[in-house]
Amino acid sequence: MNHRGFQKNIQGFTLVELLVVISIIGLLASTVLASLNSARIKADNSQRVSTVGEYYKAFQLFYDDYGAFPGDSSVFPVNESEMCLASTNTNCDTSPISVPMMTALSPYIKLGPAFPIFEKIYLGGPDGPAVGPRYQCEIVSGNLCIKGYFEYYVKGNNASCGWGAYGGWQFDNGVECDLHFPGAPDGCDYNSC
Repeated sequence: MNHRGFQKNIQGFTLVELLVVISIIGLLASTVLASLNSARIKADNSQRVSTVGEYYKAFQLFYDDYGAFPGDSSVFPVNESEMCLASTNTNCDTSPISVPMMTALSPYIKLGPAFPIFEKIYLGGPDGPAVGPRYQCEIVSGNLCIKGYFEYYVKGNNASCGWGAYGGWQFDNGVECDLHFPGAPDGCDYNSC
């Protein structure tokens, strides 16, 4: 007996099979994208820490030549508010770098743009832009700046501030970092940690 009329003709995929495959692809894509975002944040933080290290070296070279950090009141304002260490202050919420300081630092480092902005999130709400690096002369002896610090931000919870810097305020999405020189309060400097 010929049952050709009753034979099942199997072609293509069922709707359920297609939905399962699409769901699996979606899960894999979201996992890959999350990993890429994490890698992007780590790379951005690494760049910030590296840039601060270059500024640190430039300030140490300045100190070696002049016996003080920038902030000598005869040339620079001493104990002025934090100033952005960037060629422009378009991304900074502090005073722009002064022309005398930019000129003084030019033999040691080429100032670049401010760090990319990300919004600091504190206590569940925005707390202003996280930018930097910023610099301030911290301790003055006579007219000479003998101690200063950088302030900058890194993204991510419990993110590392880099060698010698310590994390100050912890935000929901980042950490404020302070690098004091000629050494951090714990005696650790940029090159020895």
